[in-house]
Amino acid sequence: MTDDDDLPTAEELAEAEALARALEPPASGQTAAPPASGGGTPAPADALATAALLRYARDTARGEAPGRARVAAAADRVRPGLDARLDARPRRRRWLMSAALAAPAAAAIALAYLTVRSTDERAAAPPPSLPAPTVGLLERQARAARGREGLAALDAQMREYRAAFYAELAARGGGR
Repeated sequence: MTDDDDLPTAEELAEAEALARALEPPASGQTAAPPASGGGTPAPADALATAALLRYARDTARGEAPGRARVAAAADRVRPGLDARLDARPRRRRWLMSAALAAPAAAAIALAYLTVRSTDERAAAPPPSLPAPTVGLLERQARAARGREGLAALDAQMREYRAAFYAELAARGGGR
């Protein structure tokens, strides 16, 4: 390493001078120190941001708040845009929530209506009457159950009854 490496360059000296000016407290009526005076080199952006943070921390530690007016002014500039965005969002959300809740509710109401309507139609129609067994068939079943009559005659009469029963079902659209 040579002695030339230890000495700051002219550009580094100019940046250091601009940073020192940025760190100086602003004169009354000024919001911040100028980045460069005359035709000097402006301070780098990161150095200016660091200087602003250091100034804010120093002022806050002293209990002074010259930055509050600037913060309030910035808030006043930004507030109309934020208010407009905040006003637009709830309307959109309300509409979406209403639609999201209304669609299932409408479907449930339609389903309930159709279910009740179909139940009412079925309840209004009388149940279909099928042919009743004749008295003779019932007597023959009773005698066969007591063992007084043969099953062949009962079987013949039951076949006739079943044929009439199934014919009636087939006429109504049912069947075997």
